[in-house]
Amino acid sequence: LYSFTGLVLAYLYFMVPLMVVTVLPALDGLRSQWQEAAASCGATRGQYWRHVGIPVLTPSLLGGAVLMFGTAFASHATAAVMVGSSQPLITIQIANALNGNVLVGQENLALAMSLSLI
Repeated sequence: LYSFTGLVLAYLYFMVPLMVVTVLPALDGLRSQWQEAAASCGATRGQYWRHVGIPVLTPSLLGGAVLMFGTAFASHATAAVMVGSSQPLITIQIANALNGNVLVGQENLALAMSLSLI
């Protein structure tokens, strides 16, 4: 549990429900009439998803991805408790640099690492 695999499982435990809650209302927004209209015009299921389904779901998927990234980045305490310094995670390195654990000449290291993530 206290390895990279355990950390991935812990993050998935609270990230998957968050993404489901974010995307589920958008899936309800897909109307069955749109699929029927595409089928009556001769479109395949793949064409329906490429031209109708994915464009409708894209804002929700992008919003969920940004929300998950922010949540994963902000919950660096989970990673710090589970793996400590055994895994070189960037969130833990940024937290250490912000707490003052820096070498001479590397005062802006946390800002540079944060900017690299953006």
